[in-house]
Amino acid sequence: MKISNDTICAISTPHGTGGIAVARISGPDAIAITDKIWKGKPLENAPTHTAHLGEIIDTNGEVLDQGVATIFRSPKSYTTEDTVEISVHGSIWIQANSSIPSSKPVLELPNGANLHSELSQPDASTSPKPKPLPI
Repeated sequence: MKISNDTICAISTPHGTGGIAVARISGPDAIAITDKIWKGKPLENAPTHTAHLGEIIDTNGEVLDQGVATIFRSPKSYTTEDTVEISVHGSIWIQANSSIPSSKPVLELPNGANLHSELSQPDASTSPKPKPLPI
C-alpha cells in the first residue's frame, strides 16, 4: 500500500556521537535529489544495492566531505521505494554544514531546528559538547 508520493529525508544516526553520520532519502525523487549534492559517478543509472564513493557538496559547489552513497531501487528496498543512504564522517562541523534538499520533512531536530524544504542540522556552536570518557 502506497501512502504518499513524497520524497522524504531523515537522519539515521544520533547527532554528533558516532564515527559516521547517515541520512536516508526515500521516495520517487531520492536519486535525483542526491545527485544535486553529489560529486562523483552519477547515481541516476547506478544499479540497486551498490555503494559509490564520492563527495558531498554544499549549495556553492564546495566539497564538504568525502562520502558513500548506497543505492536501493524500488521495490527492493526497506521502504519499497527508491532509497539512497548517504554516509559521511560524523564530525559535528560536517553535520552542521550539510543540507539535503527534500520535498517533505520527517523529523524535527534538537534546538528548535525544524525541517521544511531542506534537511538542516543544528548549528555546531549550539550542539552539546562531548563528555570525556572515563579512563
